[in-house]
This record gives sequence, C-alpha cells and structure tokens, in this order.
Amino acid sequence: MPELDMTAAEQVACAEALKRIGECIRRRGTALDLSRLKLGRLPPKILQLPKLTELDLSNNHFETLPPELVQFPDLARLDLSNNPLVTLPPELGELAGLTRLDLNHTPLSVLPPELGKLTRLTRLYLTHNRLIALPAEVGRLANLTRLYLSDNALATFPPDLSSLTKLTRLDLSRNRLGTLPPEIGQLINLTVLDISHNPLSFLPPEIGGLARLTVLKLADTSLAVLPAELGQLANLTELDLACNPLASLPDSLRNLENLERLLLHDNPALQLSPSILGPDPRKIRDSGFASAKSILNFHFGRQSGQTRPLNQVKLILLGRAGAGKTSIVHALRESPFRDKESSTPGIALSDWTMEGAGEASVTAHVWDFSGQEITHPLHPFFFSPRNLYVVVLAGLGHHERDDAEYWLRMIQSSATDAHGESPPVIVALNQWNVPGRRPEVDRVALRERYPFIRGFVEMDCKAKKGIPALKAALFRELERMPWVREPIPEEWDNVRRALASGATHLSDDEYRELCLEHGVKDQGQQNYLSELLHHLGIALNYQNDPRVRDATVWQPAWLIRHLYPLPNRAGKQAGILKQADVEVVMPTTMNASELSCLMQVMERFGIAWGATAASGGVWLLPHAQTVAPPAGTEVFCDDPDAIRLRYTYQTLPEGWLPHLIARRFDFIAEVREQKLQWRHGVILARKGARALIRMEPQHRQLTITVIGSAKSRHQLADLCQAEIRELHGEFPGLDAIV
Repeated sequence: MPELDMTAAEQVACAEALKRIGECIRRRGTALDLSRLKLGRLPPKILQLPKLTELDLSNNHFETLPPELVQFPDLARLDLSNNPLVTLPPELGELAGLTRLDLNHTPLSVLPPELGKLTRLTRLYLTHNRLIALPAEVGRLANLTRLYLSDNALATFPPDLSSLTKLTRLDLSRNRLGTLPPEIGQLINLTVLDISHNPLSFLPPEIGGLARLTVLKLADTSLAVLPAELGQLANLTELDLACNPLASLPDSLRNLENLERLLLHDNPALQLSPSILGPDPRKIRDSGFASAKSILNFHFGRQSGQTRPLNQVKLILLGRAGAGKTSIVHALRESPFRDKESSTPGIALSDWTMEGAGEASVTAHVWDFSGQEITHPLHPFFFSPRNLYVVVLAGLGHHERDDAEYWLRMIQSSATDAHGESPPVIVALNQWNVPGRRPEVDRVALRERYPFIRGFVEMDCKAKKGIPALKAALFRELERMPWVREPIPEEWDNVRRALASGATHLSDDEYRELCLEHGVKDQGQQNYLSELLHHLGIALNYQNDPRVRDATVWQPAWLIRHLYPLPNRAGKQAGILKQADVEVVMPTTMNASELSCLMQVMERFGIAWGATAASGGVWLLPHAQTVAPPAGTEVFCDDPDAIRLRYTYQTLPEGWLPHLIARRFDFIAEVREQKLQWRHGVILARKGARALIRMEPQHRQLTITVIGSAKSRHQLADLCQAEIRELHGEFPGLDAIV
C-alpha cells in the first residue's frame, strides 16, 4: 500500500507499481517492468517474487541501488538506466547472477570495485555517464562479450580491459582518449570496435592483431596517419574514418578484400570528392554507399599516375533579354564593349581564363543563356548544383524585382542538390549608370528568401563599373568549391578530350568502352568522371534518367544547337510542332535516332508533350502557345443550355492541361486550319458539340463549358469528365477538393 509520507505523485507511482507486481504474481512471471513510474523506492510487495530473473527499473528516480534487490538470487537482467544514480553501494557485488546490467544515462562518476564480483556478466552498458576511470576489478569480468562506454570522460584506455578476451563489441566513442595501448591487440575476439569522437593521435600497430574485427569506427579523431597493420584486418567489412586530418592512406588497405563500406568524408587533405565517396550517412539516413574498392582504386590510381588539378568551373549567366549578360561576358574577358549586342538565340558558350583566382588560373566554361522567354523552359536541362551562377538584372521596364524572383526560383528548384543545398549566386545589378535603368531590389529580403545569394554587384559595362568587384566575388566563391581544383589522373583528361572531339552522343556501353580504351577501368571512376564532366558542361550525362533512353553522354554544343530552334519554330506554329517542322530546323545529316533523342529530351523536361494524333509525330509546346484565347469564346458564356463544370484543387501542376490537350489533340476544334488552343485553354469539338476547357491558375480551378445539341452536349461532357478522372490518376494528389 502507498505510505502516508508519500507525495501524491509518489502514491500514484506506487499504486501502479503494486498493480504490475500483482499481475506478475498472478501469472507467476519472472520478468517485471517497473519503468517510467517516477519511483524512488520499491514497494515491499516485490519480495513476493523470489524467482525474479529480469527487472526493468529504467526512467525512475532511484539515487542508489534499491536494497531489496539482494533478495533476488536468480536476477539475471537489471536495467537502471535513466535514473539519477549518485552512487552504487558495495552490495552491487551480491547480485552474482547478473548477466546483463544497464546503467546508461546516469550521473555516475565512480563505480564500486565490487563490480568485479559480477563474473557472469556478458553485457555491461555504461554510456552517457561521467566516468573518468574504471575500477581495476573490471578486468575480472571474464565472460563479458559486450561493453558500452560511449559518452563518458575517460582520458586513458582502461588497461584492465585487455584481459577481457571474450569481448566481441567494445564502444569507447565520445570520450577523451588520446592514445590506445598496445594491449588493445589482446582483444582477439572483437568484431566491433568504436573509438570515434576521441582526440586519438595515432593507432598502435598491434591493432592489426584484431583478426576477427568486422567493424572499426574511427570517425572524428585526430588521426593524420594510419598504421600499415590495418591491412591485416582481413574480415573487416566497414571502416569509418570520416572527419579526420588524414593526408594519405596506407597501401595495405587494398588487401582488405571483404571491405564493403569505407567512410572518408570530411578528410579535406585526401581531396576526395563527395561523388567518389558516396552519400554521407551522417546527413542522409538509410542511404546507399559507394563501393570501398572503387574509392581505394580511385585514390591509389590517382597517386600512382600523373595528375593535375582540375582548375575548371562552369559559370552560368541568366537574365531577361536586354539585361546585358553578353556585355558582362565580354567585360569579364576584357573584350571591347559593344553598344548594340545581338540577342543570344539559345546558349552562347565560351571560355574565360580566371587569372588571379588563387595559386593557379581557373578555366571558366561560360554559359550565356538566352533571355527570350520562349527558350526559358529548356534552361534547367543544363543546370547543375556544382555550377556558379550570375543573375543579371536591369531596370528597363522596372521588371527587376519580378525577374530576380523568377530566376532565383528557377535555380532553387532545378539546381539544388540531394542535400537541399543550392548553388552560389551573384546578383549583378547591371546598367547602373544608365538613366532610368538602375535596377532597384530589396537586397535584404532577397537574401532572406534565397540564402544562397552570395552578394550583389552594381555594374555598368560601358562605364567599366563593377567588373573588378564581380571578378572578386567570383574568385571568392571558387575558394568555397573544393572540386574546382580537384586533382584528376591524365587518363581522365584523355577521356575528356575524346568525348569533346568524338560522337555527338554515346550510350552507356559506348561510354564505358571509351573509358577502357583510355585506361579508366574501374566502373566507380567511370561513373564519377561522367558526373564530373557533366557538372563542368563538357559532356552532359543523363545515364541515370530512364526517360532519355537512347543517349547518356552528349556534346553540349551539339545539343544546344539543335534543341533551341525547336521552341522557336513552335512559337511560329501556335505551340504545335509537327514532324515536318522538326525536319525543317534540323540538318539533313541528322538521322532518325538523333531526332528521336532530341524529342525525348523535350518530353523528359515537360517542354513538349507528344500528342495522340492521326497525322503522326506531333508535339505540343505549352510555353510556345499564345497567351490570349481566340475570338469567339464568348459564345460559351451566352448559351443558357450549356453544361458547366468546375474543379478546384489545392495545387495545379503546370503540365496538367497540356497533357490533356495532347491526349485529345485530334478533337481540338479548328478555324482556317488553326487549332483552337492557347496557353491556358482549349476548345474540343465532337459530333456537333464543343467544349471550352480553361485553366485558371490564380484560382487553382479548371472549368468546362459544353454547348451543342442535347445528346451531343451530354456525350462530350461525359468524355471530358472521363478524361479528368484519368488525369487525376496520372497526377498523384490532384484530386479535386470541390
């Protein structure tokens, strides 16, 4: 019964404990759970369970070992974790039957020597305490197989642990260990050893004696050198060396045939790119990992051959037509200013040698993107999170605020990496000295919304204003992009040259054959090289995208030259592109496979929608359509017998209506051979009835108005509703809310 001197909370806790004890007595149980009750002492009734073998007292208010426990000779498992234990009495040694003792998350700083009497212990949990030493008697725990000592204040390796030869798991992470003694090699049965997050300065050669070790964790230590004896750990499958000052790896690591996982993230002196190392498990849970063999082959292959720093970067300039992007490119390259600069039709490619960018010059592959609105949907196809961006704003027409939001959103949505990091952006406020054109934006607000903005530069190319400041800003960002100066083997550069002068596009198999011809044999290195060249814009790689099936590596100049004329042609055809139109703008030397690949690229990015048409190859390009609806739509408003439907949504995907139009292309009404479809609407015709389908993005609505004879009107309305239902199934989360 609860005692009179108990507080109300203690009485509640005691009552619940008595209830659980009573249930255990009734079922003659040997395991009792009294956790999370805020108990500070045990009810005497617990003594009615003399055969108790397991007792969970975790997450309570015990400040010492409950004296009643010595009355349970069969007690094998005791959990006292998450209790404010101040001390443990000598009576602990009387619990001689214990095989598992959990003392995690307590404020214990000292353990009694009587702990050594618990010779049957196989598992001992002492994590998240304040221990600065262990009693020598711990060495008597000859049956111990698992010992967890992480998150304490141990400054030296407890010497008596070396006698615990049955240990299979030892966790000493997050302590203050500066060294490991040679005796570590005596723990010959260890399979898992975690010494991460300690200021270790070196590892003793004797660590190579841990022949059964499968997992070795040494992350976040002070190791600059590894002993060659690590190569003797033949059973090792995982080696974690992340976040260290390692400058090299012992060649003996190549002997670890069973090594599957090698974590070397945040070892800057090794100059290993995240793309080689694979996803960082500290940032992405349940992620895959790069092959240890690929990492080691890359590292040692680069060391054994001739290498040179990459010293290359891709620089992208974005902005509306007339903002002065091309003038800025000329100014960066110190070319003369030209008053009348012709508009860039697609992307102008050039190189700029960035002298003064650190210890060696860097070649910037400059991509000057067209400002013409009809070409904008194609731009993200060429973006990469490893690029350096300049958004150019000018005050002509006072569109600079909207332009800033437009381009920054495009970069954020299309160039953000797998970790959610967006690439660096410099905002160039151009034509600063031109009357009436000074671009004014709220710089503070923009940086709050887009923290990847690295700076604003006021510029005027004609007046030679701001060019040094822009260069300085770009040079500064280069120093924050470690892959820019990444050393690469000569064999890699040979592959790069071959790609630049070879076929316009390669399949995955053809690319790998080319790599083998030039000595890049490891598949992991081949993958990384392909990715690296893609980031640089030297050879575009889409091998991981199943929707671009027929080509994986492209020459960018060829792709740009043939992609950008397509939306321009569609703009003259009210957004419709037929096979004949494609053939008009393509060179006669292009084969059917190349044409197919180009249209796959357009479809993959939602730029073109393949239309279901009896006339053969037809594509719909929504951004090339006219904005205004055709004349005559007012008749749908005036018909009193019209069937009117409205769908309202939480969000409206941009490509939804074009997809509907493409599916029913042959039903689109025509006037003088012109299809009645525009940016946000279409008119369908069938058996004398017509349907006006209009999307209203600002209201997140789709409206359908059907006119015609009663029978035909209802048939066409049913057809429209069936189409909407099918589209709901193809666009997850698009169900109408009303």
